[in-house]
Amino acid sequence: MLDKPDVVIVGEIEAGRSAKVRKSLESLLASVVKNTFDVAELLSETKSKGYYSAWGFDKFKDYVATLDIKSTKAYYLVRIVDVMNSINRTREQYEPMGLSKLREIASLNPEETYKSAEQQIDIPVSEIIAGLVDKGTEMSLEDIKKTVREVKGLTGENELVFMNFSVKSSVKEEIVKPALELAKMQIGSSIRDDEGDAVDPSDGAALEVVCVEFLNNPANQHIEEEFVTEG
Repeated sequence: MLDKPDVVIVGEIEAGRSAKVRKSLESLLASVVKNTFDVAELLSETKSKGYYSAWGFDKFKDYVATLDIKSTKAYYLVRIVDVMNSINRTREQYEPMGLSKLREIASLNPEETYKSAEQQIDIPVSEIIAGLVDKGTEMSLEDIKKTVREVKGLTGENELVFMNFSVKSSVKEEIVKPALELAKMQIGSSIRDDEGDAVDPSDGAALEVVCVEFLNNPANQHIEEEFVTEG
């Protein structure tokens, strides 16, 4: 699997490299001027080779929590490097695209296949990723996002949309959040991250459960029937 870490550290040479990586990474993050792609490569090496275990951390995320970087950013930087390595693209080839485009592209899974509706054939997603990287500097961010959505099947009725509405602060804390948390408990954590930890369902998934429960409530169905009759 792409994200499976190798936590085996062998020999003095590897241990020396481990220490050098840690020093370089933490020095970069502490500096005012830092190259994000240097950080990305060092984070990826730290995770893939399991250096963090020799530094006294059980998991990569435990080490990341000690760094001056948001965990979400650390993980997507690692993902970018890992995906680019999996399709044999060098830093010199992908860095000019910039982080925004690369983050979108790296959200694709190079181990999957894409069913082309036009050609009626299965295309390895790794080939699509490689094509996006090769043409990425010429493409707009929106064009890349559109292609990524198509590959993920997030078009038509499956397209993700954002809803913008406001509620009182007290309602958010006392009603909305508890309801969503209850819905998440009902959904359960069937998804695991690459370190084996459970991933909580999204707020969107929880809201869907709450709305389905409301619509399936017999009392509410009765209200709907009365409304239709009166209309």
